[in-house]
Amino acid sequence: MSYYSISEVANMLTNSSRSRLVTPDRVWQWIKNEGLRAERAPDNIRVGSRPYLIAETDLIVFLQEKDWDIDSIFPVQ
Repeated sequence: MSYYSISEVANMLTNSSRSRLVTPDRVWQWIKNEGLRAERAPDNIRVGSRPYLIAETDLIVFLQEKDWDIDSIFPVQ
């Protein structure tokens, strides 16, 4: 299972859509207010000012509920 930092999620979403700018602050608001699940990162992993990681499966479910195009964000390999 893959995990993403808040910054990585913001970058992935912004890169997948030219019409939407997603900031790390917006992702943080999703975690705090809208139910996006995140786990505190272990102390030996540096992930930025907000040390949380988001599981890919949780992110996909959350984004599907928000009508994001999952196929463009997570292309089949």
